[in-house]
Amino acid sequence: MKEERMLILNMLNDGKITADEAVALLNAITATETGGKIDNFAHGVKAKAVGFAEKAEPKVKKAAAGIKNKSAEVIGNIKDKLKEKKAVEEECIEVEIEETEETEE
Repeated sequence: MKEERMLILNMLNDGKITADEAVALLNAITATETGGKIDNFAHGVKAKAVGFAEKAEPKVKKAAAGIKNKSAEVIGNIKDKLKEKKAVEEECIEVEIEETEETEE
């Protein structure tokens, strides 16, 4: 881009363009350079983000599998406790029925 700047300054010096035209051209070059830098920065950020995601994916999958397994275990435990509670309640009802029948006789 230095060559373009020098060309613009030489054209200004030779009177081929006005000062305002030179400023407009120099601003356009600066905008192009800045845009390129922003694009390069954005591509770099994207590449790092993709790399991070690729590295994190196995860990996330492992964590998700662990959560799934632990959840299944907890649900199984709750189910077993509910079955036990139901069995105890049914047993208590049977005892109450038996006691009621005995007192009625």
